Amino acid sequence: MKRTLILLATLALLCPSLSAADAPPRLKVLVLTGGHAYDTKTFPKLFDFADLEVTYVNLKADATVFDDVSNFAHDVIVLYNMTQKITPKQQANFLALLDKGVGVIPFHHNFAAFQAWPEYQKIAGVKYVTTKGGSGYKHDVQMKVHVEDAKHPILAGIQDFTLHDETYIRQVFEADNHVLMTCDDPTSDKPVVWTRQYRKSRVCSIQLGHGPQAYTDASFRRLMHQAIYWTADKALPGAKVQGGPPVGFYGAAASAAALAAGEAGFRDLLKAVAQYRFGQSRQPLKDAETAIQASAGKGERAEVRKALAELAGSASATVESRQWAMQQLGVVGTADEVGVLAAGLGQAEFHFYARQALEACPAPQAGAALRAAMDRLKGRELAEVISSLAARGDGESLDKILSLIASADAAVAQAATAAAGKLCQARPEALLAAVKKAELAGQASDSLLRVADRLAAGGQAEQAAAIYQALLAAEARQVQSAALTGLVRTAGQSGRQALASWLASDSPDKRRSAVEVLGQLSAGQASAVIGEQLPKATSAAALAMLEILARRGEIRAAGAVAQAASSEDAAVRLAALKALGRAGDESAVGVLLKAIQAADAEQAQAARSSLVDLAGAKVTEAIVGAMKSAQPAVRVELIRVLVARNAGEAASAILAETKHPDAAVRAEALAALGKLSDPQALPALVGLLVEAREDAVRQSAAKAVEAVALRIADSDQRTAPLLAGLAKADAAGKAALLRSLARLGGDKALAAVRAALKDADAGVQDAAVRALADWADAAAANDLLAIAREHEKEVYRVLALRALLRVIALPTDRSAEQTVKLYEEAWAAGRRAEDKKLVLAQMATFPHPRTLELAVACAGEKALTQEAATAAFRLAEALFPVDANAVKVSMDKLAGATEGEIAKKARQFVEDATKGVAVAANLAPLGKATSPDNIEKDGASHGDQAAIDGQAATYWDEEDGKKLYRLVVTFADGQTVSAISILGFQQHSYAPKEFEVLADGKIIKTVRDARYADNVLVVSLPPTACKSLELKITDYYGQSPAIRELGIYGRQETRVPQFQLKKMRQARLEDGRQIAIPQ
Repeated sequence: MKRTLILLATLALLCPSLSAADAPPRLKVLVLTGGHAYDTKTFPKLFDFADLEVTYVNLKADATVFDDVSNFAHDVIVLYNMTQKITPKQQANFLALLDKGVGVIPFHHNFAAFQAWPEYQKIAGVKYVTTKGGSGYKHDVQMKVHVEDAKHPILAGIQDFTLHDETYIRQVFEADNHVLMTCDDPTSDKPVVWTRQYRKSRVCSIQLGHGPQAYTDASFRRLMHQAIYWTADKALPGAKVQGGPPVGFYGAAASAAALAAGEAGFRDLLKAVAQYRFGQSRQPLKDAETAIQASAGKGERAEVRKALAELAGSASATVESRQWAMQQLGVVGTADEVGVLAAGLGQAEFHFYARQALEACPAPQAGAALRAAMDRLKGRELAEVISSLAARGDGESLDKILSLIASADAAVAQAATAAAGKLCQARPEALLAAVKKAELAGQASDSLLRVADRLAAGGQAEQAAAIYQALLAAEARQVQSAALTGLVRTAGQSGRQALASWLASDSPDKRRSAVEVLGQLSAGQASAVIGEQLPKATSAAALAMLEILARRGEIRAAGAVAQAASSEDAAVRLAALKALGRAGDESAVGVLLKAIQAADAEQAQAARSSLVDLAGAKVTEAIVGAMKSAQPAVRVELIRVLVARNAGEAASAILAETKHPDAAVRAEALAALGKLSDPQALPALVGLLVEAREDAVRQSAAKAVEAVALRIADSDQRTAPLLAGLAKADAAGKAALLRSLARLGGDKALAAVRAALKDADAGVQDAAVRALADWADAAAANDLLAIAREHEKEVYRVLALRALLRVIALPTDRSAEQTVKLYEEAWAAGRRAEDKKLVLAQMATFPHPRTLELAVACAGEKALTQEAATAAFRLAEALFPVDANAVKVSMDKLAGATEGEIAKKARQFVEDATKGVAVAANLAPLGKATSPDNIEKDGASHGDQAAIDGQAATYWDEEDGKKLYRLVVTFADGQTVSAISILGFQQHSYAPKEFEVLADGKIIKTVRDARYADNVLVVSLPPTACKSLELKITDYYGQSPAIRELGIYGRQETRVPQFQLKKMRQARLEDGRQIAIPQ
């Protein structure tokens, strides 16, 4: 007794739920539904906990809840929806929440949600495959769920339990799931609860949870509650009692006084319970239930049971309180309480509660009481007792139950038939007789399947097969399918013949059942059936088998499928050719090769695809062997197949094909070598390029040389074999090598091309000029300028000028002033008006005061007026936010140098600019952007300068998932900075989240958990004079910190015309000044 008082008093002190004032903040849970029916009335009971604040959202068409997550305030998302549509924006926002660590609980039919979004399988760790022959389910299964990791916090206090639920099978699981609970039922996949980590989010996936039986089950509710806390990365409130649930876990806790009162206090609690009637406060019941949970010791629990038994049998207590007491005895009762429970059987008010308590009681006396009751009960009450005996696995009741299958009472007969299926180990005669009765056929069939499954598992295959054979005549297709499956597994060849006959049946239902059965058999069983039956199957049966083969790659029946590829039926031939890619091996190469040459284009394509997919260590060897004796057209096909198979081991055989007399074969072989060869093959490929004479062969050889060379990181090593070949090649070979050197680049390669400009052969000279025009980087700029200025041939001057303009725009280390000088020199090099128009068009893309001056100066030349004005206006708009005064001066000059619409537009520009809105000047376009982090640019991003180019359509981004990203803006002249703005890729998706701002290498600001408004972040800085400003980014929304535009602001101001301001996003700095950001 002292132990009880001390324990309860300690719990009263430890349990935070004892006082509402001391209760911790409630966890906020978002529960998503939609896309699948469920019991809406009972479902909320699963989450009925005082410490949870639950919001329910029904997703009807798509995942609209993720349209905007900027104000998302939930700790955990529970997904019980089967919605399919989720837009790219919704996907990105959902992932952004996971980057923040929001917990995720996908459960039950949600495993079939978002089928078209592959990433969701990685989040949930599973995919329920909804396509034909994919995953399967079964309703109304008594699932025995087993604990696999008892130490995991989600399973604290949870032991193995049984749940009446729906099973799933043949789902696709991720390999890194940490399995917490499993189920051994043959209709279920083994894992049913598992955890995983996705980005910063904890995920707990739960396959259980189909209906009301699960929603209200104590163990399942506990599982869900603890999963919510674990995924939220929070500790459960309340103390734990000897592995049991925390005090107050499933309802309001008892008062401290009641807990501290011990045994006497519990009886006082029951006095209050004894007066309870439906509709009154349930608090007395909850107080007593909490005390029962706390009565962990044997002595204390015995006193509790005794008190509960007294209440259950008390004539003076209310009916509701006695029902409640019987319910509690179902949890804690023993043999001592069987008498009071047995007395309640058959009494209208108590039968249900007494029977359930006896069903749950492990004592043999409980089974005896239920068996005894069968002799005195009738109708529905008898049927319920029969069901309880079956649930207990009570074999002693079997004879009586078998006799009751013939009962005239429909409910009793149904219950006895169902119970016999659970209890019967043999003697199926009564059930076989019941199958013939229309009113019992369905239940009897199900029970017979259970009996047959047990016989088969016990090694009694012949007896099981007899039952399965009898059930093939059942009307229900699901029964037929199950019987056919069992027959194939237990009856050997006769079972496989039965399956084949169903596949060939005229009955669509039989064919459909047979296909389902074949798809569910193990690989070995399915291989045996198909290998044996396919050669003699009808066309319909053959097509069904081949469909399974094409879907299941683990089935092997190469010989039978190869034979089917020669069928007289065109549909069977095509299906077999498609299936060979998965079911065949090297022996199928000949069959597929023959089909490739067939006149039927669809069959030829199927054969090509299967050759690519064909598995086996000797397949490549077989293809190479076939290639050696094939005709040219077929050799070309086989070379393409080897490339598609990524068969690097065939490179030497393909190299031999470069000597084939047929040019098409040589060209295809060279193209293949570019994809399959390693760098050691480069000298040989260079030799083939030099030797090539036909254009198609030369082009393929050049592509191969360039592809292989680009796999070498060092530019000198990359081009060394080409330079060596250049010294030995004839004029045609030199020309080919020069073209490839242009695409590979490097200082030594550039020197060789320069030298080739002076070659005695005019063709080599031409190739050298064109190589410079195609040069891969800006290193050839001065060479191109020289040609544009000085070459005697106009065609080369024009070619060089156009190439120079392309090269000027490439990323480079040049300063802005050096780039402007190149434009000036390009302008001077152009001799024709057409040349100068080209320069103006390109120069307009480089905003700088000097390029604006040049454009305005050209406007006075009549042949260039229109192009010069167009360039000037474009440059003026870009430069205005940086230097409004310089723009106004240039526009005044333009107005004076032109007339008509151009002059009018220039004067209007000045007028609008004068009336423009004052904004803080963005200094960023005056600088040069770099990323000294050795990370490659990502996707369709546009390089470092794109972060400050004034164009929101371009952006800076680098490879995903790195720990540190750096973006540095360097100014030629020092600037004083006081604020920055960032335009992210999109709102809280692919944008910097945590970073440091450094001025000349010193940290001046640290930003944590940045919050963007309409995708714009404004950060104030202490005014700092510097020549470089750097962002060191350590965390980000999405998978990388993309920046569309970085703005840098100091003391300077400018004016933005209204027409331009309307095209920009607007925000304010901390000092109140307005800023304008491109959009």
